[in-house]
Amino acid sequence: MSEKKVLGIDTSSVSLNLAVVGEGGSVVSSYQEISKNHAGRLPSVLDQVAPPTTLELMSAVGVVAGPGSFTGLRVGLSVALALRAALKIPVYQVSTLLCLARFPSPYGKGAAVIDARKGEFYIQFFDKLGEKTAPLSEPSVIKYGELGSCIEGLDWALGANLGLVGGNLPENLRALENPNLAVEAAREALARLLSGDPGDVEVSPIYVREPDAIPSFGSK
Repeated sequence: MSEKKVLGIDTSSVSLNLAVVGEGGSVVSSYQEISKNHAGRLPSVLDQVAPPTTLELMSAVGVVAGPGSFTGLRVGLSVALALRAALKIPVYQVSTLLCLARFPSPYGKGAAVIDARKGEFYIQFFDKLGEKTAPLSEPSVIKYGELGSCIEGLDWALGANLGLVGGNLPENLRALENPNLAVEAAREALARLLSGDPGDVEVSPIYVREPDAIPSFGSK
């Protein structure tokens, strides 16, 4: 039986991220770039990371579903759904904050944080033990000034996409610069695939707060 490979897609921020992982979670290929046009760039970037002959061998797609950039999320999810229809493979949507929380950090209770703009952060709390990262809360929104008290006393705190946040960040927050969340999305999808999970039937953005304009977004 050939090795299973999973494609990861992350368009949740200004960083366009793609990755292919094999069984065991090893990274087969990956790509990152800062882009203001995910819709225009994603097809050509995808062709670099997974050319057609490689793409046909994918067993599943893991896509970062948010929270994050409203427009960017729709681009990634649309491509994932198109691949599901064309290749007849399952799609697994993965939270941005779960992908971030899976990056190396001490074990124990912690938080994943990303900039939500408009003076707010998206935050979610997790318990990490070995290979397992279990959510302790749903994603939520807090004001910039509330971050210090929210993560005080935690065993770890990871942040991403914080470059535009003004002021000082808490000392116990480890800020990651442009992490490739597509890698962790693919690894999470691979784990679910190997566990027998058939994939997500309904695929939709995780917004947490309402977008300024709410477009129609189908799951088919």
